[in-house]
Order: sequence, then C-alpha cells, then structure tokens
Amino acid sequence: MRPIVYVLNEYPVLSQTFVTNEVMTLRASGREVVVVAARRGDTDASGHVIPDIVMSSLRPLAVARSHLRAIHATRARYLSYLRWVGRSGLLGFPWVLAAPYVAERLRFDPTVHVHTHFASRGSVVAEGVRRLLGGTRSVTTHAADIYGNPRLDLQLENAILVTVTKFNAQYLARRGFEGAQVVHCGVVVKREPTPAQEIIRQGPVRMLSVGRLVPKKGHDVLLRALATLAREGLDFECEIIGDGPERHVLEEMVAELDLREMVCMRGSLPHDEVLRRIDRAQIFLLACRVSPDGDADGLPVVLLEAGARAVPIIASSVTGVGEFIDDETGWLVPSGNPEAIANAVREVIRAPEIARERARMAQKRVVDEFSLCAQAQGLASVIDRIPVA
Repeated sequence: MRPIVYVLNEYPVLSQTFVTNEVMTLRASGREVVVVAARRGDTDASGHVIPDIVMSSLRPLAVARSHLRAIHATRARYLSYLRWVGRSGLLGFPWVLAAPYVAERLRFDPTVHVHTHFASRGSVVAEGVRRLLGGTRSVTTHAADIYGNPRLDLQLENAILVTVTKFNAQYLARRGFEGAQVVHCGVVVKREPTPAQEIIRQGPVRMLSVGRLVPKKGHDVLLRALATLAREGLDFECEIIGDGPERHVLEEMVAELDLREMVCMRGSLPHDEVLRRIDRAQIFLLACRVSPDGDADGLPVVLLEAGARAVPIIASSVTGVGEFIDDETGWLVPSGNPEAIANAVREVIRAPEIARERARMAQKRVVDEFSLCAQAQGLASVIDRIPVA
C-alpha cells in the first residue's frame, strides 16, 4: 500500500469529520498516513487527533535550511517547485514555502502520494510538495471550493480528481475537468442499526437541524416554515445546532417570529453530542439553498448521519442532496420554500408509517452506499490505481 500524505488548510475541523474519519479509517487498515496542516484546528474533532506537521508552527530557520537541503538532494525537483511558487503567486502563500520541509520529512520519496480535501490553498501547497517528491497527487472536491471558483486550473493542476457527488462530477466536466471519480463521503455505520424512530402523536414533536449559521444553510427559510406550523398550533420543539456569522440575525428572527418557546439555538457542539441529539430527534430538517454568492452544499454529511439513525429527513433540493434523499428515503422539497417544508412536516406527522418506512430506506442506503469504510476504500482504490511516477 502506498503511503499517503494529506496536505490540508486546517486539521482537525469540527465541521469536517469526514476528513478525520477517513484518515483514521485508512490508518486502521494498515496504511501509513501523514497529516500536514497549515494550522492546527482549535477544536479536536475526534478526541485525540492532531496533525503530524503544523506549518504555522515551524521555525523560519528550519524552513530555510530545508530549502538548502532540498537544492542539494533533488535539484531538478526543487527548480520545478520554484517555478510552481512563481506561477501560483499568492494562492499558496505563505504555506507553500514550507513544502521543502514537508518533502524532506517524507525523505523525498516519490512513492508517497499527496492527497488534499478541497480545491483551496491547501491544494496549491500540495502541488508544491508533489513536485518536490516527484510523485502523484489527488484532490477531493466538495462544493463551495469548486462552484464559481476561477482558479481551479491552478488548484487542480496535475491532480487526479475525486469528488463527493455525481452532480459535482458533471459540473466539473462542464468546466473542462473531465474524469472526476465519485467517492461519497461516508459515516460510521453501527453493526446493529438503530431502529426507525417513532413519531409521537402526543407531546411536542422533536425536530433538529444542524449546520453552520451561513446563508447556504437556509436557516431563515426553516424558521419561516416553523413559524407557519406554530401559528397552526403544532406542538413542537426544534433545536438548531451550529454557529456562524448569521447567529445574531437568526436569533432576532426567532424573536420576531415569536418562536422563542419552541426554537433553541444551541451553537456548536462536539460531534458526539450532535449524534446524541440526532438519536433523540423525530424529524431532521435541512433547508439548504444556493447563497447569493454562489456558495452551496454538496451532500451534507449530517444528512447521512441522520439517515444512519433512521430519523425521518426533510431536505431542500440543491446540488447533490437528491443523490441521497428522494421519495424513497425522505422528503426532498424545493429550495427556498418555507411552505414546502411545512407541508412535509405535516405529512411526516400525519403518516407515521410512511415516515418510518422512508427512514428505514434511508438507513439501508447509508449502509449500502455511504459507509465510512466505503469512503476510505473508494479513495484507497483510486490512489492505488495511479501509476507511481
């Protein structure tokens, strides 16, 4: 098995547990994996995960000396790297300057494969590392990193393309990036799946939404749907887990819509706690949309986590969400439509047997197509098929 070095902007990241889990699963399979991050994440997303190399913590003198040693160890590769630094300009700055240090730690071994999640600064740094190693690299693209991104040509240069949805693969092909291989993000699947949740007919219906408080998550649309249900007299409670720049605006909206008794803005929570909240939810809601700047979700992993726990799901139709949620696995509603969300909630409550059956089908689809093992094995298969340079 070829060793893999991950080059990332930040690690670990609470909202990117799919990266942490992928790394841990590959290591558990016996593969050597080194994680390099521009900066260490503020929150340990897994409990005990830290990067092997943190570029922002490197001493300038150590980096400078690594450049001198790289010149002597592999002059031709170093010159190729310098050309890359010049061409990429500020896209990878300043972390691209640490690439010789990383390559030296990897013994300038061309069999080491370089992998990155997201077409971003980390991808530019990864190409610098690849040039110094003389090997191969790949990039897993997700959503906001590709939609409308004008610098994909540089960020994906010399990379085998991987992406998380068929929608993304088609989008990349339309932009001239052919051949992207689809490896879905996966989640941990319990050996004994959780039985489908019961929809109670008495007492408050427990609803949950999880996502950063940013425009593309559509929390304002969700709140309007909840306000409609509240005016109708539905007894419910809804938790919104996540934090972000729109928190103050959304809290004001909760007050204006008179939802303070029913909606609780929880802020960010550790991943294990999020999973516990999903376990007790009776309806999971996600009102994603394309934001005015073109930002959008691909296929949010939290939908898979809700599906794995057999919680009935109502989600808005954007980009790749329909590759998991459809009329068999939940309720897929038009994006930006509060009334459609409210209607779906009414259907879940009126038809609990249908809700349970769709939740079971979502659970089965996660097991069959979206497990963490399938994600790690899919990426490993892509990498191992790439000829060693």
